[in-house]
Amino acid sequence: MHPEAEHAEMRQMLKRNTELLEENNRLLRKMHRNAIWGFWLRVLFYGIFLGLPFVMYFYIVAPYLASMESTYGSALEQLESLSNIDVIRQFVESQR
Repeated sequence: MHPEAEHAEMRQMLKRNTELLEENNRLLRKMHRNAIWGFWLRVLFYGIFLGLPFVMYFYIVAPYLASMESTYGSALEQLESLSNIDVIRQFVESQR
């Protein structure tokens, strides 16, 4: 082969190699960007998936439980006062 033909073929191969490298670089950048987005979306998803029950408990369920606890406490007080009524009834019967 002639040196000029070899140089032309080498230039063509070098140009093709450069095009492939640029395309490869674009694809790698897209893959890297997608991997970063995927990571943060997974973090967000699992944060919501694991954090939502706690948030719901503290802001929705806990107030109801607190009100139920106070209702239960007042019901216990009422029951205790009923036992005091028995004492009063015994006192009234003893006075007859």
